[in-house]
Amino acid sequence: MDRYYYLVAQLPTLGFGKKSSMTIQHFLEEAKKWLNNGDRKKLESIDIYDTSRDKIGVKSYLEYQKFEYTFRKGLGEYRNSVKQGKEYKKIPFPEELVKEGDPLTIEKKLLQYRWEFIDNLYKGHDFDFDVVVLYYLQLQINAKLSVFDKEEGLEKFHQIVEKKSYKKDNSEKD
Repeated sequence: MDRYYYLVAQLPTLGFGKKSSMTIQHFLEEAKKWLNNGDRKKLESIDIYDTSRDKIGVKSYLEYQKFEYTFRKGLGEYRNSVKQGKEYKKIPFPEELVKEGDPLTIEKKLLQYRWEFIDNLYKGHDFDFDVVVLYYLQLQINAKLSVFDKEEGLEKFHQIVEKKSYKKDNSEKD
C-alpha cells in the first residue's frame, strides 16, 4: 500500500487536454521505482482502447473496459445507421458528442467523454493501484490529444516530407 502512496503523491495533477510535465514514458519509469513486477506488468498492458475485458485484477480497469466496449459498439452502430440514412434510437452516449463539428472536434469530444468516465472511477480510491491505472488511462488520453496539436502536427508533417524528399533525392542519384 505504501508504494502506491509514494508514487501517487508525487504525480502532477492532470487536466483534460492540459500540457503536463508527466509523459507516458516518464510515468512508466517512475512506476518502475515503486511497483512490484506483477503490478508493473499489469500497468504496461493497459490500453485506453482495450475492450477485451481481460481480467488483470483491477476492478476500475475492468469497469473502464466494459464502458469502452459499450461505447465503441454504440458508436459503430450509430455511425452505421447514419450512413444508411436510418435513425438510431439506443445511443449509449449523449448524441451531441457526434452530431455537430468536424471530425477532429468530434474526436476530442469523444476523448473528453472517456476522460469524464475515468474521473468518476476515482471515487473510493485514494492511494491504491486503481488510482495508478486510472491516471495512466488519462495520460494516454492526453497523449492522444497532443497529437492533434496543430503546430506539433505541422512540424511532424514537415519532418515526414523532408525524409521522403531526402530518400527520393538519394534514390535518384543511385
